Amino acid sequence: ISLRYVQGLPYKTSNNNSYKDLYGYKDNERFQFGEASVYGVIDEWKYSGSIMHSENVSFPYLQMDEIRSTVYNSSLSFNGYKIYLNYTDHLMNNSLRVSSMFMETYAKNLTVGFVSDLFEAYYRRWDADNRMNMPNGAMPIFNHILPEINLYSANLFKTAEYLGLNLSGKIGLSYYNIGDKNIVSYYNQIHPAAKDNRVFPLIGVSISKTELINNSFTISGMMDLSAEAPEAEALYINVKRMMGKPFWSGNPKLKQPVRTTLRTNFNISNISLDLYGSYIFNYIYLASAVKGMQKYQTFGNVNALLLGANLKVNYNIFESEISYTYGENKTNDNPLIEILPFHISNSINFPAFYNIKFYIKHTYENAQKRIDAFFSEVAGSAWNKIDLGMMWKYSKMIIGTDAENIFDNNYSRYLSYVRDPFSSGMKVYEPGLSFRVNLRYNY
Repeated sequence: ISLRYVQGLPYKTSNNNSYKDLYGYKDNERFQFGEASVYGVIDEWKYSGSIMHSENVSFPYLQMDEIRSTVYNSSLSFNGYKIYLNYTDHLMNNSLRVSSMFMETYAKNLTVGFVSDLFEAYYRRWDADNRMNMPNGAMPIFNHILPEINLYSANLFKTAEYLGLNLSGKIGLSYYNIGDKNIVSYYNQIHPAAKDNRVFPLIGVSISKTELINNSFTISGMMDLSAEAPEAEALYINVKRMMGKPFWSGNPKLKQPVRTTLRTNFNISNISLDLYGSYIFNYIYLASAVKGMQKYQTFGNVNALLLGANLKVNYNIFESEISYTYGENKTNDNPLIEILPFHISNSINFPAFYNIKFYIKHTYENAQKRIDAFFSEVAGSAWNKIDLGMMWKYSKMIIGTDAENIFDNNYSRYLSYVRDPFSSGMKVYEPGLSFRVNLRYNY
């Protein structure tokens, strides 16, 4: 049995600026979060259940905040077979902000599924309503932004070993349909002949092998091919907006993305290097359209290339991780949007002294200059921060303290905001100097 309760105020930046100062809030609203869960075993049976509830959670990178949200989870399993249920009831609006316009979205999501070691089948349903009111007496706008979207999905999967190769495969189908058929005419404005349902085959094939050269040197490689269904929002979201802003429209005619991946790993004693490359056919991407005088923001397909490297070093008291990802839109040879920049994390974990351990950690993220300005992506800035920590163990009790961003740097991370239709477009700054204390007793 687990119980948890959190209450607090939004943090301040190193410049002592609050959410009210930076992001147009009426006040620094106190938030609440509570969670209760239970997990149990009776012979071959396993069961779990949980409920999570939150109120007044500020999301400065959005134009709305989480006024309340309740999430229910439950599962029951027997001998490798499990049934599960998840339900979310979610209300967001901008009542915590200083705004002349009122916006609100009420969303519900239900998932029911059955899974085993060989197959999984599930049903998922999205339904969300949105409204926007202007103070000047203009007619309010009502959007059925997720119009009773139903997803039925089932797949078989299997892993095996053959001639030293690790093989895995998946095959299945996903079927989408929407309950509100009237919305189809909205999509047809820019996607003629769009339908209220789609079927997507699910395919996954992976071949991998690990070769042990000696006790300290291993090489592994993997080839992967996968085809998954597009996200529900990319297919069917729809938002009419005020003040001449582009309408937002899903694209029910999206092609199915197909990803091919090559990955290799070199592991030499205390050093591990991962290299990977993916070419994605029909990568789902932002797109623009115009119908008459009305502009639309929607989705389309492009071909995309992703290349990446991840280096880890763990030697005595020193740990380091370096990562980089390169993304390219191969359809028009522009950088891909929303690709994380070069990142370094170094830490020193000092040996225990009288049952006390200390650590120091440095984090650096480079500026991200490879952006797609056509979709109003903004370049990020480089930043550094240093954290310190201590842990003391005495008998069954553990006390830990952490000090993060000890030089009180004022910085925002790249991708600190999310995209339209409900993004604020504001960079969200990270906390200034902050402290954390943990007390744990094992009995």
